Amino acid sequence: MSHVSKKKLKKDALRSIHGRFSDTLTKLKTKKQVNYFLDELLTETERLMLGKRLAIICMLSEGVTTYRIEKVLGVSISTVVEMKRKYRDCQYDFIESIYKAKSNHKEFWEDINTLLRLGMPPMGKGRWKWLYEMEKKKR
Repeated sequence: MSHVSKKKLKKDALRSIHGRFSDTLTKLKTKKQVNYFLDELLTETERLMLGKRLAIICMLSEGVTTYRIEKVLGVSISTVVEMKRKYRDCQYDFIESIYKAKSNHKEFWEDINTLLRLGMPPMGKGRWKWLYEMEKKKR
């Protein structure tokens, strides 16, 4: 489980750490480099948590219900409700714009599925059928 120290950093130190992290990310040129970087930096739990957060934002963007998000992703209702509040307050606009700009949503959802399952085999035929149907209706 992730743990953040209760000791507060000075604002300058926090800005410096954030800047170094951002600089490091911008120096990564390929998807392979990004994957290596994240694999070395994050635990499986942290990768799973971030993957689920991204999936929640994308599902909210598609109009998926809070209940369905909770059940499909196995997250608490309080997590979904809090993220939905932030979504309504436009706090995820940049992430949503990246998602909506992606031309092949099916591929995106397959990537999310792989990330959430951490390489485990698929969970049965038709797991994302509801999403594919929603995508067909939009066309």
